Amino acid sequence: MHEIPKTLTEKEFAKRLQIAKETLNEYNCKNDIEKGLIVMSGWVSADGQPVYTPAQLKRLFDLVYIGGDTDGTENVADTIC
Repeated sequence: MHEIPKTLTEKEFAKRLQIAKETLNEYNCKNDIEKGLIVMSGWVSADGQPVYTPAQLKRLFDLVYIGGDTDGTENVADTIC
């Protein structure tokens, strides 16, 4: 029987967000958006990962696009263009 995935609490997500930051730094993704997207896509889609809310996913991918954490409400596309 498989365990049903659950969404993360803010406290649990904060820990995962910190690990994601460290992972992106480990793979030297700071100035390489494409590489960062590949790393982050693998991060959120790997087996055994929790279910992220849309706002949590946005904050994770904001690490790639704008290089830092946001509160999940900014429009990243506006920042990039």
